[in-house]
Amino acid sequence: MYQLQVLVSVKAAGVNPVDTYKRAGTYPALPPLPYTPGSDLSGVVEKVGAKVSKYKVCVTIRTHY
Repeated sequence: MYQLQVLVSVKAAGVNPVDTYKRAGTYPALPPLPYTPGSDLSGVVEKVGAKVSKYKVCVTIRTHY
């Protein structure tokens, strides 16, 4: 694990409609390949890197970008 990484045990994930458009190639601004869609998730922090201060182990988190 790198010093600035967080390992999350994902409990639920979703696909945003924008991710679907990007995957279909119909979204105006396509990301460079390789691209992994999806950033909507909730889970539990399992490990944190040495320089991570925002998250702690065993904390439930959710993300949306």
